[in-house]
Amino acid sequence: MNRSNREQHFIKSFNYLQKILKNSGPIITASYGMIGGIIFFMFAGYFLDEWLDTAPWFLIAGLLLGIGSGLYEVAKIMWRS
Repeated sequence: MNRSNREQHFIKSFNYLQKILKNSGPIITASYGMIGGIIFFMFAGYFLDEWLDTAPWFLIAGLLLGIGSGLYEVAKIMWRS
């Protein structure tokens, strides 16, 4: 492979990588939203349980709420595309 072919191959590969990253952006955003929602609502439920002495009910409710909000974010991304 001479230098010109290598450069063309590199440019094609780089353009393809850019296309993949651009298309995967919404999926990455939705996954971070799901993980963040679960963690946030679980911690909120945990602290409410500690404050109100109702363990584990708010923790479970927070987990379910976090999963629900995360799935909503994923569905929103899927419906948009």
